[in-house]
Amino acid sequence: MIAHDRTANLRISIAVLLTCFVLGAAISRPVFTAWRNALQTQAPGMTPSAVISVAYETYLMLGLDEFSSQQPKVEAVWLVIVPLNYSTVELIGLHPEPFRDQYSPALGGLPLLTIQPHLRGPLAGTVIFDHDDLVELADRLGGVTLLGAHTDGPGLLNFITAADPNNPDDLLLRQSAVMQSLVAQGAISGVKIDLTALLQVPSQSSVEQGKQFDLIRHYYPLNTEAVRIHPLVDEAAGASP
Repeated sequence: MIAHDRTANLRISIAVLLTCFVLGAAISRPVFTAWRNALQTQAPGMTPSAVISVAYETYLMLGLDEFSSQQPKVEAVWLVIVPLNYSTVELIGLHPEPFRDQYSPALGGLPLLTIQPHLRGPLAGTVIFDHDDLVELADRLGGVTLLGAHTDGPGLLNFITAADPNNPDDLLLRQSAVMQSLVAQGAISGVKIDLTALLQVPSQSSVEQGKQFDLIRHYYPLNTEAVRIHPLVDEAAGASP
C-alpha cells in the first residue's frame, strides 16, 4: 500500500516541473502580429516575400518516484515546447510507463533516443521533480484551486492517487488538471511569486541560467492564454517511445 501511494504521489510531480517554467511567464507580442501589421501597410496586390518560420526548443519535465533512491522510477514525462519568438508555451504529456526504467542518473535524464521522436527542436534542458518537490511548490504557492475547491500539496497527490490504474489516459488527464490549476494559481499570484525560491524547488535542473532568464523575461508575469496543455491521451500506453 505504501509503495502504491508513493507511485501515485510521484506521478503528479510532473505538474511541478512544468510550473517552474510557466509560473514566471507573460506573453510578449508574437512576431506574427508585427508581420500582419506590416502586411496591411503594403500596396494593394502585394504579398509577403516569404512565410515566417518559427523555430522551437524543447524542455523535458521529468517526474521520478524518489530522486535520492539508487534507481529512481519515471512516473511522469512532459515536454515543454517553447517557440523562439516566445509566443506560446505548449505542455505535452506522454504516457510514463514506456519510460519507467529509462532514467539515467549519469545522464541526469532520459536517453535522448527515447524521447527524440517527440521533440520539437533541440532538447534545451531537463528539470527533475519528485513528490517532495510538489509538496514544497504547493506550499510556496499557498495551494491551488482544483475542481472548484482549494487544495494543498497532499490534496493534489490524493487526486492523482484516485487515477484508474487500468486506464493510463485517466492518469494523464488528472496530471493535466493539476497542471492547469498550478498555472492558474501562478497567474493569480502574478508578480507576488518568489521566483528565486521557485527556481530552487526542483531536485535537479540542467537548464542554463541564461535560458532561465530568457523564459522569465518573456513570460513573466503569467498570461494563461499563452499556455497550452495537451496530454497525449490518444497514444497507446504500451507503445515504444
